[in-house]
Amino acid sequence: MGKKQDSREGIRRYRAMVKDRADLVEKVTLLTKALLESRDEDTFGEVMAAHEKLVGEALGLQPVQEKYFPDFPGRIKSLGAWGGDFILALSPWESEGTKRYFGQKQLGTVLSWDAMVG
Repeated sequence: MGKKQDSREGIRRYRAMVKDRADLVEKVTLLTKALLESRDEDTFGEVMAAHEKLVGEALGLQPVQEKYFPDFPGRIKSLGAWGGDFILALSPWESEGTKRYFGQKQLGTVLSWDAMVG
């Protein structure tokens, strides 16, 4: 996204904001497992949104989709130091439509799932 975040600051924020770390880690772990076990896009998208909401609330940060992409019809999840480095987008559009949308947002690097994991 071109908004590189300071990882040290992200860690400081986490330590300052999160009081019950064990509870948060347990919830994040359960959601991560649910992502891995998802068998369809709808379930994957719902779990992505729940994960993003949980982390955002814990850190006192607005979810990246609300902040930067409120008109995106799919789901967007922050990756990296939450909110600036990378995002994962689950798009209802074909590849070219998704690239066009993010290109209009001045984001030139858009990689498909296959390019990332294939």
